[in-house]
Amino acid sequence: MTYRPAFAPASGRWAPPLRSLAAALLVAAAGSGCGDDEACPGANEYGVCDISDPACVRQVAEVLGCRREVDAAPDVPIRFTTRDALASELFGSSDNVSDDEILWTNRAYAALANFSLLPPDYRFEAAQADFSATIGAYYDPTAKQIVVVTDSDDSARDAYVTLVHEMVHAQQDAAFGLDRYAREHAYTEDRSLAVRAAIEGEAMTYQLLAEVELEGLSAAEINWDVYFSNWQAGMLSIASETDIPLILASRLFPYAFGGQMVFDRWFTSGRGGVAVALEPPPTSTRQVLAWPRTDAPVPPWNQDEALMDRIAPEMPESYVSLGWSFEGTWLIRAMVERKGRDFGPAEQRAVELIHADVLSLHYEASTDTAVAVWRLSFDDDDARSVIQASLEETSDMQTVVLTGGDLVLIAGGPPNLVDETTPWQALDEARTRLVDFSRPPLWPNPRRRSYRHVGCQHRHLIRHALVRVP
Repeated sequence: MTYRPAFAPASGRWAPPLRSLAAALLVAAAGSGCGDDEACPGANEYGVCDISDPACVRQVAEVLGCRREVDAAPDVPIRFTTRDALASELFGSSDNVSDDEILWTNRAYAALANFSLLPPDYRFEAAQADFSATIGAYYDPTAKQIVVVTDSDDSARDAYVTLVHEMVHAQQDAAFGLDRYAREHAYTEDRSLAVRAAIEGEAMTYQLLAEVELEGLSAAEINWDVYFSNWQAGMLSIASETDIPLILASRLFPYAFGGQMVFDRWFTSGRGGVAVALEPPPTSTRQVLAWPRTDAPVPPWNQDEALMDRIAPEMPESYVSLGWSFEGTWLIRAMVERKGRDFGPAEQRAVELIHADVLSLHYEASTDTAVAVWRLSFDDDDARSVIQASLEETSDMQTVVLTGGDLVLIAGGPPNLVDETTPWQALDEARTRLVDFSRPPLWPNPRRRSYRHVGCQHRHLIRHALVRVP
């Protein structure tokens, strides 16, 4: 829906508070598998080194190549940059961003704020700062290089594990082409986050294994269920409390949830399990969030095609359409938590039973009014009733139940702007007026996707998820 940070593991404030968990970790680590962490003994071991040294880069590439059973790709260059320069690289300079584009973006932000996905009066400049602040490094698949931010506070060890993470992306790119992979699979907001979960999940898997090895441990000594459970709880807490859940979605979701999805497969099945997670990738955040629960809804997980002929309501002529996108379970959950009366087990389960959605944004110039309309399709009517009851208590939210059972949420507009009789536009018709804001003009770095890392402090979590085995 908005510009997307590329791919990077979470750490620092993105990692869960784990130091207090040691007393809870007195059970054996789940599962008896150990992936293939013994597959590359001897010289093929991790060892902290200076990432500005080409020999260090080659060492990481060779160790990863052995662990991942792929070509080492040791010639990936490293470029160093500052955070200020990074912002210009990702968003473009003011010379190539028009006033109209900034105005369009700010109006879209105002509409999104009606659903508490952004704060009121949020602006493009603030988004630049918020977005850039999360990035410590990234892999650029166009230039085929790793870019590292020099004014971060990473230690030499953190920088080394950052390199491990980014080198996974370089090897992924060499194997199947990250840009091609994204074009094939990440063509909506929901699918983009799900694809990120797969891509980042593999990078997180090998990052964590490097952390474990540097600690002198094996993967079998860690209670990974506790590790991921607490990390994920932290990400869910931030998503419900932050005033920029939209901006942070690609920071909070892919690493903790995709990390478990891929790591679990590695732990039980080795490299073969990782391959299954990536080809094909998951199609929705709903699918990733359900991992590894056995009582989750059954596939098909993503039924966006059911709404292709109902992309947006026909609005009065004075309204200009700003864009549309399929958002998915992660952002719907954040919205319901922030806008609803409460968010308990019933609300959580109801959100998980939403199988399709589409969010459209609209603007009326004479009244300077930004409106957001979110259409939700449920697996059953009881789930719809739970969400409707939770949201109807918010004074600025209108709800409409359509024939067929879909729930429509209208935020920011006058009463009765959309009702049961309002016609809806199909995708082809909507394209004459709408722009898919999952790929807006100010999507960062529209000339190239990058795959990023934000630093590594997971070793603290690993230490406190440690289960000493005899």
